[in-house]
Amino acid sequence: MALSRYQFERAFHDSAAAVGRARAVRFYAAGALDEADALYWQRVIASCHGTVLELGCGPGSSLRALRPDSCRLILSDISFQMCRRAREVAGKDPAGGRVSVVQTAAEALPFAGGSVDLVIGHSVLHHLDLCAAEREMLRVLAPGGRAVFLEPLGHNPLLWLYRRLTREERTRDERPLRMQDVEALAAKFSAARHTEFGFTTLGLVVLRVLLRRPRLWPRLLNLLSAADRTLAELLPFIREFYWVTVIELER
Repeated sequence: MALSRYQFERAFHDSAAAVGRARAVRFYAAGALDEADALYWQRVIASCHGTVLELGCGPGSSLRALRPDSCRLILSDISFQMCRRAREVAGKDPAGGRVSVVQTAAEALPFAGGSVDLVIGHSVLHHLDLCAAEREMLRVLAPGGRAVFLEPLGHNPLLWLYRRLTREERTRDERPLRMQDVEALAAKFSAARHTEFGFTTLGLVVLRVLLRRPRLWPRLLNLLSAADRTLAELLPFIREFYWVTVIELER
């Protein structure tokens, strides 16, 4: 019998919690997404109050950036093993008493309506049934609540090629977001914006994967990141070919 979407996702990430994803980690650690990460965490931290729910928390790595001394933090993941690791990380944190870990699918959250002030997620929406997850987000978010996500985009043919070459590091049903998905998601909220990153900097990622980091790497990265920002302003239609988007939503 074929595994359901949820069973496959759970089994894949249970395994990833134990063995990791070495090739993908090397690719994503190339530095070209530093700006996207920085904006994502900046927006998360600025909105971090009340009850914060992270979808797809993985091994609890967000606790390195978040200090839940002024909020209640709920880490959630469909994977039992990822939740186990997140509990271990939370147990070592001085503010761990304000952190809870819940194993759940994002499409069926076990929380009361209007009980969450901020929903966050790093590379999680593209694993989900987006319509069902959006309904749950809208249900659990309090009026005025916010959501912040960092997600890969699926228009660039080079990124599609890379994903096809690394199928073993991907789940069967995951699908990078299209701009139509981003716009459909934004349409259900009272306010929304998204910012794209990673176009010319993709060339640096290839260099980083194939070669040792060049001596001029920081300068090249800064130069091409600035070029990406300029291109996005001058030619908005090419933003869909960027690598990732940071999505900010308000209930």
